[in-house]
Amino acid sequence: MIIYPSNIDQGLSKREGRKVPRKNAVPSPKAHEILKALQRLGIEGSLEKDACYPRRWWEREGRVVVDEKGGKRRLLKRVAREIRQMRASSGS
Repeated sequence: MIIYPSNIDQGLSKREGRKVPRKNAVPSPKAHEILKALQRLGIEGSLEKDACYPRRWWEREGRVVVDEKGGKRRLLKRVAREIRQMRASSGS
Protein backbone atom coordinates (compact mmCIF):
# COMPACT_ATOMS: atom_id res chain seq x y z
CA MET A 1 0.00 0.00 0.00
CA ILE A 2 1.31 3.46 -0.87
CA ILE A 3 0.38 6.58 1.09
CA TYR A 4 0.97 10.01 -0.39
CA PRO A 5 0.59 13.20 1.68
CA SER A 6 -2.05 14.27 -0.86
CA ASN A 7 -4.25 11.40 0.33
CA ILE A 8 -4.83 13.11 3.68
CA ASP A 9 -4.32 16.79 2.73
CA GLN A 10 -7.21 18.92 3.99
CA GLY A 11 -6.49 21.61 1.40
CA LEU A 12 -7.10 19.33 -1.58
CA SER A 13 -10.36 18.23 -3.13
CA LYS A 14 -11.27 14.59 -3.68
CA ARG A 15 -10.59 15.15 -7.36
CA GLU A 16 -7.07 16.36 -6.52
CA GLY A 17 -6.34 13.18 -4.56
CA ARG A 18 -7.71 13.46 -1.02
CA LYS A 19 -9.05 10.05 0.05
CA VAL A 20 -10.61 10.89 3.43
CA PRO A 21 -13.34 13.36 4.44
CA ARG A 22 -12.08 16.90 5.07
CA LYS A 23 -12.95 16.62 8.78
CA ASN A 24 -10.55 13.66 9.06
CA ALA A 25 -7.81 15.22 6.91
CA VAL A 26 -4.72 17.21 7.98
CA PRO A 27 -3.52 20.59 6.68
CA SER A 28 -0.31 20.24 4.62
CA PRO A 29 0.90 16.81 5.78
CA LYS A 30 4.47 15.74 5.06
CA ALA A 31 5.70 12.26 4.14
CA HIS A 32 8.01 12.11 7.17
CA GLU A 33 5.01 12.89 9.43
CA ILE A 34 3.12 9.98 7.87
CA LEU A 35 6.06 7.66 8.53
CA LYS A 36 6.34 8.83 12.15
CA ALA A 37 2.58 8.42 12.67
CA LEU A 38 2.75 4.88 11.29
CA GLN A 39 5.63 4.06 13.64
CA ARG A 40 3.61 5.35 16.60
CA LEU A 41 0.75 3.10 15.47
CA GLY A 42 3.12 0.13 15.38
CA ILE A 43 3.11 -0.17 11.59
CA GLU A 44 6.31 -0.36 9.56
CA GLY A 45 6.77 1.70 6.44
CA SER A 46 9.54 3.01 4.23
CA LEU A 47 9.94 6.59 3.05
CA GLU A 48 10.55 7.43 -0.61
CA LYS A 49 11.43 11.14 -0.46
CA ASP A 50 11.56 11.97 -4.17
CA ALA A 51 8.31 10.32 -5.26
CA CYS A 52 5.54 12.34 -6.90
CA TYR A 53 1.81 11.84 -6.61
CA PRO A 54 0.64 11.13 -10.19
CA ARG A 55 -2.02 13.87 -10.17
CA ARG A 56 0.55 16.38 -8.87
CA TRP A 57 3.59 15.19 -10.82
CA TRP A 58 5.37 18.55 -10.57
CA GLU A 59 5.63 18.35 -6.74
CA ARG A 60 8.08 15.94 -5.12
CA GLU A 61 6.10 15.39 -1.94
CA GLY A 62 7.40 11.90 -1.23
CA ARG A 63 5.42 8.82 -0.24
CA VAL A 64 5.40 6.03 2.30
CA VAL A 65 5.21 2.38 1.28
CA VAL A 66 3.41 0.20 3.83
CA ASP A 67 3.06 -3.57 3.90
CA GLU A 68 -0.32 -3.60 5.62
CA LYS A 69 -3.46 -5.60 4.95
CA GLY A 70 -6.90 -4.08 5.30
CA GLY A 71 -8.65 -0.96 4.11
CA LYS A 72 -6.58 1.97 2.91
CA ARG A 73 -9.12 4.65 3.91
CA ARG A 74 -9.35 3.26 7.42
CA LEU A 75 -5.56 3.39 7.75
CA LEU A 76 -5.47 6.91 6.28
CA LYS A 77 -7.95 8.11 8.91
CA ARG A 78 -5.84 6.55 11.69
CA VAL A 79 -2.67 8.15 10.31
CA ALA A 80 -4.32 11.58 9.98
CA ARG A 81 -5.65 11.33 13.55
CA GLU A 82 -2.17 10.43 14.81
CA ILE A 83 -0.58 13.36 12.93
CA ARG A 84 -3.12 15.75 14.50
CA GLN A 85 -2.23 14.37 17.95
CA MET A 86 1.51 14.69 17.24
CA ARG A 87 1.09 18.30 16.14
CA ALA A 88 -1.08 19.13 19.16
CA SER A 89 1.44 17.65 21.61
CA SER A 90 4.42 19.40 20.00
CA GLY A 91 2.55 22.72 19.86
CA SER A 92 1.78 22.81 23.60
